[in-house]
Amino acid sequence: MTPRRPTTTTTSSSLASHLSARSLPASLPRDVLSFLTHYPSSRPDSKKTANLRFYRNEAPALPRPATCDELQRELRGNWDELERRHDFVQWLFPIREQGVNWEAQPLEVHEVGALRADPEAMARLLESYRIMLAFYGLRLVDPRTGELSLADDVPAPAQASFLQRFANLERHAHNFLRVTRILKCLGEFGLTQHPPSLLLFILHLQSRSSTPLGGPFLTSPSLVRSFDGYWRHCVRDDGEREFVRRKGDEVRAGGEWTAEECREWVRRRAEEREREAHGAREGE
Repeated sequence: MTPRRPTTTTTSSSLASHLSARSLPASLPRDVLSFLTHYPSSRPDSKKTANLRFYRNEAPALPRPATCDELQRELRGNWDELERRHDFVQWLFPIREQGVNWEAQPLEVHEVGALRADPEAMARLLESYRIMLAFYGLRLVDPRTGELSLADDVPAPAQASFLQRFANLERHAHNFLRVTRILKCLGEFGLTQHPPSLLLFILHLQSRSSTPLGGPFLTSPSLVRSFDGYWRHCVRDDGEREFVRRKGDEVRAGGEWTAEECREWVRRRAEEREREAHGAREGE
C-alpha cells in the first residue's frame, strides 16, 4: 500500500535548496522529502492548538470524544480495536500532514515546542509508542536508547503473542502507513533515538540472525517494500539514516545483523547523542 501524499505541498525551489544542501536524493517519496527537510513550505498557524490540548489532556480527540488518557486506556492491549479503528493514530502521533481523520489537526511547529517542554505530555507520547509497539509484537526496553525486544511473554497462538502480532502487521497493510507516521512523529518531537532503533531491530528480525528465534520474520514482499521505500528514510539525522540504509542493503543481500550488534549500536549512539548535547550546552 502506498502512503498518502501530504496535503501540504513543498515548492520546487525551496525543496531543491534543501536537497542540495544535504545530498538528499530527489527520488525519495515527496512526503518523506518534506519530512526530512522540515516542511519548508508549510505555513504555521499559531491559533491551532488541538494537538497541544489533546496531549495535555485538556481537549478530546475527535470524532469519538476521548481525552488522551482515556483513549490510551481504551486502546491498550485491545488488539481488535487497534486494528479496526482508523481515527486514533492521527491524534496519538500527530505530524505536519493531513491524515484520513479529517477531524484531527495536522501538527503545528509551535505545538512541538510547547509539548516538548511539558514532561507529562511527552510521557503520554511515549506511552502511545509503547501501545503501538505492543500491537506490533515489540517491547520498549530502554526509553533512553530506544532499545527494543520481542514481546515474548505470551506464547502463540494467543492473540497477544508476537507471532500473531507479526502476522497481523503483515496481513493488514494500512499498518505500514501507521509505522511511517509513527517514525515521523517521533522525529518531530525530538525522540530521535527511537526511529533508528525500531528500524534496526526490524532488520535484525528480518535477517538470518533471527533463525534461533524461529525467524526470519516480517519478510512479506509488501512489508519489505514499505521498509525499503519509506520507513528507512524517515530518520532525520543523515548519518543515522545512511547507517540504516546500508544495514538494510546488507540484510537484503543475506547478511547477518544480530540482536547484540543492534543493542550495542543503539547504546553507543545514545552515549554519542548525550555527549553532543552536553557539548552544545557548554558552547551556549
